[in-house]
Amino acid sequence: MRTLFLFIITIVTLPTLAQQTIYTWVDADGVLHFSDSPSNSDAQMLSLPSYSASTSQPIDPQDNVQTLVNELEHEPSTQPTKVLPLVVTLTSPVHEQTIRSNRGFITVQSELNRKLAVGETLQLRLNDQPYGAPSHKLLWKLKNIDRGSHQIQIQIQALKDGKVIALSSSITVHLHRASIK
Repeated sequence: MRTLFLFIITIVTLPTLAQQTIYTWVDADGVLHFSDSPSNSDAQMLSLPSYSASTSQPIDPQDNVQTLVNELEHEPSTQPTKVLPLVVTLTSPVHEQTIRSNRGFITVQSELNRKLAVGETLQLRLNDQPYGAPSHKLLWKLKNIDRGSHQIQIQIQALKDGKVIALSSSITVHLHRASIK
């Protein structure tokens, strides 16, 4: 808002500024300078249009302000950026992998093709049942899983209504645990 105010003030005072001589130069650091006096030996004079009182249409600063306001009001609205369709991939473990863990640990790693949008969450599914709470993390550490074969899949769901947005492919892993018999 402050920037808009300063811009409008600049437009209102432009006819006054147009009657002055402006100098410009670039310093050793590459910074562009403007001044009403040639403070640098490399300064170049800018030619600005001059307005005379003899023109048939006097310049009214309010017209400039109204024109600016009209342009801002009719500026094309910024359309929201399109969100890419989300793709989730299980990177670890791999399909048909055998995991040996006497404590029943399975570490599941995934990756996404883009960041999750607001209201999107990840849900790990173990044997077609949700495992744990929905999360924004791409890593799960499953504990005390029974020995045998298990299906793992990750789904992305909308937080507000639970609608499934995307699914990873389902993989099967085989967990081996030592048996005490």
